[in-house]
Amino acid sequence: MKWIISILVVITLIQCKTKNNETKNEEVNEQPAVVAEEQSWTNELIGEPLDSELEIEEKYNIKLNFSIHKIYEYDINKDGIKEKIILDKLDEWNDPGDFHRIRIEYKDTCFTFYNSSGWIKTNYSANYYISDFKSVNEIDSEYIILRKNNDNLLLFAFGYVYASNPGLLSIINLSIKEPQLILNDNCLLVQYEDSNTTFVTTRYFREDEINQRDTLILNKNGYINRLHH
Repeated sequence: MKWIISILVVITLIQCKTKNNETKNEEVNEQPAVVAEEQSWTNELIGEPLDSELEIEEKYNIKLNFSIHKIYEYDINKDGIKEKIILDKLDEWNDPGDFHRIRIEYKDTCFTFYNSSGWIKTNYSANYYISDFKSVNEIDSEYIILRKNNDNLLLFAFGYVYASNPGLLSIINLSIKEPQLILNDNCLLVQYEDSNTTFVTTRYFREDEINQRDTLILNKNGYINRLHH
């Protein structure tokens, strides 16, 4: 009788162990679906939106006056007609910042991006990867970088560096239906890879997030997604 009971106990334990393993396998099989959901594509700006000229004028009851700093021409639409990329500087500006406004001027319309703190020459940006960008810049400029990647044409502009914090990195995609700011955050560009998808690795220095690294992926819709490590 004792040996019959022992056999029943062993069988019961084996069944329990089998069920537990099946449960674990089901959990493992479900994991990729969760990861895929976390990496789903979005069409949202990473970082903070740029200032609005109108809001600044209304807030401080002033009129912003600009002078043209640089004008570049480039066939953005690949239609044989060159569009203008105009960099404007605020008049009577004595603080760091070489230009404050980027205008993308088409035949019938113009898109404007304004930064009240100003953007600076690429040499002063402290972005370590800048030297590699110069050789592939689509235009001859010390102030902005145009970079092709597959069907995307990206405009890079860089902000002033304050103390130990990295300067602003602004990326405008010129190949979307209308130019869109897709990244605008304080970070260092430390790696850039051309492949079927663009990988931009950035390093953030914040009080509560020292040495944080994020990989930014340019998705098929022309926007950037952040993958956390």
